[in-house]
Amino acid sequence: MDVAPGGGAVWPHQISVFASGLFNLANMAAIHLTECRGGRYAAVDSDPDGIGAISVSKQDVSMTAHSNTAATEQQPAQPLDDAAHGQANVEHLGRHGRQLETRCYGEPGNPLVVLLHGFPECWATWRHQIAPLVNAGYRVLVPNMIGYGHSDKPSKIADYRMDMICDDVRAVIRAAGYERCHLVGHDWGGAIAWWFGIHYSDELLSLSILNAPHPRAFLSQLRSSPKQLLKSWYIFFFQLPWLPEWVIRMGNYRMLADAIKTTSNPGAYQPQDWQQLNEHWRIPGALTAKLNYYRAMLRYRPKIAGKAMVSAPTQILWGEKDLALTLSMAESSQQRTVNGRLITYPDATHWLAHDKPQEINERLLEWIAQHMEKHLHEHVEEHTAPKPEDQ
Repeated sequence: MDVAPGGGAVWPHQISVFASGLFNLANMAAIHLTECRGGRYAAVDSDPDGIGAISVSKQDVSMTAHSNTAATEQQPAQPLDDAAHGQANVEHLGRHGRQLETRCYGEPGNPLVVLLHGFPECWATWRHQIAPLVNAGYRVLVPNMIGYGHSDKPSKIADYRMDMICDDVRAVIRAAGYERCHLVGHDWGGAIAWWFGIHYSDELLSLSILNAPHPRAFLSQLRSSPKQLLKSWYIFFFQLPWLPEWVIRMGNYRMLADAIKTTSNPGAYQPQDWQQLNEHWRIPGALTAKLNYYRAMLRYRPKIAGKAMVSAPTQILWGEKDLALTLSMAESSQQRTVNGRLITYPDATHWLAHDKPQEINERLLEWIAQHMEKHLHEHVEEHTAPKPEDQ
C-alpha cells in the first residue's frame, strides 16, 4: 500500500522506475508463458494452496509440489468458519450501490471495533484478532472493503477515491447503529483509517494503525528518497488498463501470492489463509476493483490541508522488516498525532497481524480498553456535572 505522490506532472525518475518495473513484469510474463506451454506449472497449479514456490527447474518444481502436498496432508486446510470466532452475521451495510459485505460479531450495543484490511487481502486478515475482541465484550465489524469479496464493485475508477471509501466506512458504522468506534486498519485499510482520523477524529474513540504511514509522512519520504520511489514502482504499473489484470490472472494469481509469501515471516500464513485469499481473488470483478484503488490514487489525488494532525488517540504498530515502507515513515507518522504512540517489532514484517497475532491482540485490547475507560469517565462527568441553574 502506498499513498499517491502529490504534485503535478510525473517526475522523470518516476517514468524510469515505471519503465523498469514494466520491463521486469514483461520478463515475468514471457517466463510464465514459456513455462506454462512447457507444462512446468502443471503440478504447482494443482497445489490446493495455489502458492507453489518459484523454482529453477522442472525437477525442482516437482519436488516443491510434492513437499507442499505433504505439508497439506499433515495440516489440512480448514475453512475459516465462524465457529473459531463466535457466530457471525454477514450483512451488507452502507450506502446504496456501495454496500460492504460485513461480518458482524459480538452483542449489538457493545462498544464498537471496526477492522479494515488492505491489499490484496480480505476480511480474514483479522482472523486472529476477532475472538479476543469479542471475548473482551466488544461488538466487532469486519467488512470486505469496497470492491473486495462480495462487497459492491462500482465500475468507475473515481469511485475508489480515498474520501469516498472513508465515507463507505462511516456509512457502515451508521448502519450498525453507532456514532463512534474504535478503528483499526492495516495497509490500504490503514490509509483509510488515517484519512478517517484526519477528517473525523471526533467520531473515533481510538485509532490503531498497522504498517501504514500517515499520508504526509509518505509523501515526504517519497519526495526525498529515490529508494522509496523504486519500492513503489508497482503503483505506476497498476495505472495501465487491462495489462496488470492479464499478468496476474495469467500466473494463476501467483503474483499476489508471492507478494505476500516472499515478504512475510515463514509460517505466518497457514493453508486456510491461502484458501480464503484464493477464493476472494477469483471473485468476478474483484481484481480490477482492487487495482482501481491505485488508479484512483494517482488520477484523483487526495488533497490534504496543512499538517493533517490526528487528534484521536492513535497507536502505530509497525513491523520493521517491511520491505516496502521504512521505519522513518512510522516515526514521522507519530509526529502527526496529538496523542500517539509507536510500538515497533524488529522481527516482524508488513503483515503484522499474521506475524505477531498474540502481541497485536494484547496491544489492541490494551489501547482500546484504555480509551474506552477514558470515554466512559468523560461521559459520566458530562451527565453528572451540575447545570448552571442548579448552582
